[in-house]
Order: sequence, then C-alpha cells, then structure tokens
Amino acid sequence: MKISDFIENNKIICVTHGGIMHADDLCSAALISVLTPKEVEVNIIRISRDIKAEDIPSNALVFDVLNGEFDHHDSDPTKVDGRKLASFGKLFRAFKEDIKEIYNLDEEAWKNIDQNFVKYIDHTDNTGEMNPYNYMTNCISRVAIDPVGDETFKAIMGTIIIQLTAMFRFEAQGAKDRRILASLPKVVIKNKVFLYKSEPGYIQVPQNLEGISGVIICMGEDSTQGIFMVKMTNGETLSKKSLRNEGDVVFTHPNGFMGKMNTFSAVCDCI
Repeated sequence: MKISDFIENNKIICVTHGGIMHADDLCSAALISVLTPKEVEVNIIRISRDIKAEDIPSNALVFDVLNGEFDHHDSDPTKVDGRKLASFGKLFRAFKEDIKEIYNLDEEAWKNIDQNFVKYIDHTDNTGEMNPYNYMTNCISRVAIDPVGDETFKAIMGTIIIQLTAMFRFEAQGAKDRRILASLPKVVIKNKVFLYKSEPGYIQVPQNLEGISGVIICMGEDSTQGIFMVKMTNGETLSKKSLRNEGDVVFTHPNGFMGKMNTFSAVCDCI
C-alpha cells in the first residue's frame, strides 16, 4: 500500500473522528501529511461518530473511526510485536515502504521510530495508561480555546508534523552512518579490531558491532576538540580513562567508552 493510492485530483481526503482529539488521531493525520507530496492538498475531515461508512467518499483514507482497516475500536485481539496497534501503528506499518523510501531509512531506522515512539502512542490509546507525550498532547487539546475544534486539531497536528519530520531526518542520518560503517576498513590495534574512518566527519556509532571493539573517527583539524575520536563498542573500554589535555590526549571519558586524541599514536596508546 502506498500513499499515492489515495490521491485523486491532486488531493487526499482523510477522515477521522471529531470531538476530543488524542495523540493517536493527531499523529496519524501528521504521518499522512509528511508522506504526501507538498503539491498535494491534504484535506482532514473530522466527523461525528454516528456517520455511516456509505456517507464517506469512496477513496478517503479513514482512520480511528468506522471500524475500518485503520481503526482499532473493535474486539480484534491481534497483536503485533506484543502489542495491539492503534490507528497510528496500523498506518505506520501500512505505509512502511513509503516511509523508508521517502526519508531514505533502513530497516533499523524504521524500527527505532516504531519502538521509541509509535508503540507508546498505540499503548496509551488502547489501554488508557498515560505516557508523557500523550499527557502533554491531551493537556494542550483540552485547554485550547476550542478544545474540540478543527483549528485546534490542525494547530497541534502542525507541531507533530515538525516532530515526525525531525525523527525521520535524525534516523535517516543514522541509516546513512550505518552504510558508511559497513564500508570502513578494519585495523588491528593491541589484538583488537577497529573500524577506521579516515575521511573527516562525525558518524553515529551503535553500542554493539559484532566482532568490532570500536570505531576510530577522523574528526577534522581542530586540535582543541580532538582530531580523532574513538568510540568503543560491545561494552569494551579504553585502557586510559579520565584524562584531559595530557600530551596528545584531549579527553577520555571516566568510563572509557570514548575518547578524543590529536595523533594516531595517542589513539593506539589509549586503546
């Protein structure tokens, strides 16, 4: 399924419930918006719950209402990854390939957003157990000048669009960095295997890299900040910790998981 399936005459019609708004329907509307091309109009229609399905435009994208594909107010016990999906989680999965393609995400990036954000919206909407994000969203919606109005919905949705876009961009950078990591050569120092990035520029390093003790990153030419950074992985640590401005060592963390040095020989010494 693709978002383009719902676009007709340069417009996408979205239908959800009116009245009090929740993080689930707000996030769902925001997700559709960030996946829709900018030149396409996104028309959000918030209806009363007594409207019948036959009264809805045939190609509308309906969510969180009318017991359709993207609703969850039924007795269906189906769970995915141990949780029942709310409308947001259902849409996030339905448009998975669009999300990955539009924002250049890999599978890990998509999962990070699902596990760190989407699942909490799903859980709260299905159980009533509050989390900070839902609490904040609910507070805003209820103290607005018109807490059930369409203008309030659009205003809050606008802030969520900014947040979702930031998540996708952040995770896209992580996906890009993982592709760089996969291409890096290996060096052996003190019988430990490291990846070595010789082109200047910071990259994100995951906590676990199979068979790799750490990553050596050439940061640039700023000796005050450190020309090299070492990030250790898999729980390994540098041999020299809690150093600051000692010779060519700019800094090593007290716990030893990272350090900054100005020469490659200092890197080897601290490893």
